[in-house]
Amino acid sequence: MARKEDLRFVRTNRKLFETFWTLCGEKVMDELSVTDICEAAGINRATFYKHFVDRKEFSMYCIAQKLLEVRLEHTGREFVNVNTYYDDALREMFAFLRYVKELNAENLLAGSSSVRMLYDGMMRYYFNEFLAVIKKAKIAPNVDSGVYAAYRIGSLLSIGFYSFMKGDELMSEESCEKVIDTLIFRLKEAEKLLN
Repeated sequence: MARKEDLRFVRTNRKLFETFWTLCGEKVMDELSVTDICEAAGINRATFYKHFVDRKEFSMYCIAQKLLEVRLEHTGREFVNVNTYYDDALREMFAFLRYVKELNAENLLAGSSSVRMLYDGMMRYYFNEFLAVIKKAKIAPNVDSGVYAAYRIGSLLSIGFYSFMKGDELMSEESCEKVIDTLIFRLKEAEKLLN
């Protein structure tokens, strides 16, 4: 199996990643097959399976990498800042969902497999990170921290997805900022109640 430090491994992952997002603009995300991705990337299926176990793992990788790109673009940081976590995470989520909708609005149709895939990928990306934030910020909820993290991240994602799926038109950045400001205020008020 290829090593992650190997430049060829990194280049192949990058090529597959870029191909995935290009194809998401042409087809609905959940309709993309490994064959579609490999043919468009000029990479054989055997190579794909040396890098990823299956299409789901690959999709989760692509979502996480795009979220990281959004974070770097937004904050210039690779890692979360505990003091601005809610602000940063919400802005990242909304920017990512705007990107997905601009690419192909069908990826955010209510009840589609693409929405479930995006939701799962974003939940994976933020879950462990939020657990670390809870620990570092010394927030001690009266429930299991994993349950609390799943509830908090799930709530943020649900609000973000609902905002994008409720209308035909892309939400403007200004509209998103109003939603984000309201959410951040409410979340910070809720955190005060826990302490």
